[in-house]
Amino acid sequence: MKALKSNNRTKIDFGKANEVAEVKLPPSLSDNDLFRFNLSMLDRFDPEKILYSIKEASQMLNLSDDFVGGRVRNGKIKATKLGDRSMINKLTLAQIMTKGV
Repeated sequence: MKALKSNNRTKIDFGKANEVAEVKLPPSLSDNDLFRFNLSMLDRFDPEKILYSIKEASQMLNLSDDFVGGRVRNGKIKATKLGDRSMINKLTLAQIMTKGV
């Protein structure tokens, strides 16, 4: 990052606009360890909650409601029907956080 002066204004150059920050996890971390970590994070957020609505799940995953709802409808995300509402289990949500959709 560097500051550039131009026409009495200061511009800040943050580097490449499309540069992706890379996060490196320890090589010894297994999928099971990641699953347990994600599940513990969900437990910390709300320890008594077991089922999440599509809206709640999409907020936890930082995805749109339409994306999550579409994946539930086409069967890529396993959900439980309660009346006309589809609810996603905490374990399924942790698995999605670990392995993706």
